[in-house]
Amino acid sequence: MAQLKVFVSSTCYDLGPVRDRLRLFLTQLGHVPVMSEFSDVLYDPREHTHKACLQEIPYCDVVVLIVGARFGGTIVPEAVADLDIERLKGASKSNTILDSPEKLSITQAEVLAAVNGGLPIYTFIDEAVSCDHKTYQKNRRKPTVLAELEFGSIEKRETAAYIFEFINFLRHRSKGNSISTFSRFEDIEIHLKKQWSSYFQRLLSEQRLGDIQGRGVETISEQLESIKTALLATITDTGMQDAARGALRYRHLVDFFRPFGTESELAKAVVPTWKDLMSSSGITHLFERAPQGSSGPMGKQLVFLHSDGWASIGRNVSRGHVTRRYQELTEFSQLGHETRMAVVNAVSGEDRMMLRIQPRRSRIEEILDSKDSNPENWTELSLDGGMEVIDLDAIDSE
Repeated sequence: MAQLKVFVSSTCYDLGPVRDRLRLFLTQLGHVPVMSEFSDVLYDPREHTHKACLQEIPYCDVVVLIVGARFGGTIVPEAVADLDIERLKGASKSNTILDSPEKLSITQAEVLAAVNGGLPIYTFIDEAVSCDHKTYQKNRRKPTVLAELEFGSIEKRETAAYIFEFINFLRHRSKGNSISTFSRFEDIEIHLKKQWSSYFQRLLSEQRLGDIQGRGVETISEQLESIKTALLATITDTGMQDAARGALRYRHLVDFFRPFGTESELAKAVVPTWKDLMSSSGITHLFERAPQGSSGPMGKQLVFLHSDGWASIGRNVSRGHVTRRYQELTEFSQLGHETRMAVVNAVSGEDRMMLRIQPRRSRIEEILDSKDSNPENWTELSLDGGMEVIDLDAIDSE
């Protein structure tokens, strides 16, 4: 039976008693604690121990971080190379700690590896350190004042800024930025019990809701199919039946090109290829982005960049929407010319306000300047129907 693996990240010398009690707590819950001092980390004799700690992170499920008075050992350069620093800069609005990655501690590097890997991180900061962090924040822009300040909670004065800036990185993450303070171990124990119990309850609730919604969608789909069958049965003309079926089957395909005024291209004697349709619509780039705070495919947007400097925005559509339209085009091309014309005319008469893609809503510069999400969440869909990662720098230079 698989068990939850919890990586415990902290300095060991000053936080040894806390780590010992945390290990006992995790074991009693049935979890598997991963702690370096208990030989839970594989130390490959061919590599540095710092690299071994970072390489252990992807095999764990959760990270518990404890921040105390000490900075710990500075990470070795070969371990720094394993961190995706550029990606990490997009994970938080406070990135000062990443300006000199060679000065990171091994504890900080472990947590950054967890951020890169998308692991949940539960952060606990010693109450005295948290109090001094507030003082640091008030004087952060006053170098002369900071030079005179002594932080009683920090063992070595020269490491204070590195510890406090790392706390800033964690606090200003776009997600997973919850931080708790503790003055005794029981504070950590109580918080983790409540959080993990609540998270488990949330997952069960979402599963139940998903099952209920799935059954509801299935019922509605069956009802719609019955209605469509009944309506088609009332049409006696074969040509009209084909047109009606086509309007139901290819409505989304026609709607896709309506905002660009090129839906009539679909009714031509020889239907253009997908790439030709995109070109005639004046589209130079098509990509998908995930705005700040969005989650799941329904939170993403399609952005169509036009040759005249404007952009069209898609609402609640993802790359899957484009892929399905691309596949439908091949089928649609097999219909007779008159049937295609009837389908386009029928669908084009519908209300344009219901379209998922709104034409020419923003300037390209505005779209590119509002990179409010990690650049890795911007994905370009090539104009011939394939998909590739977008090169934002290339677009910026055009």
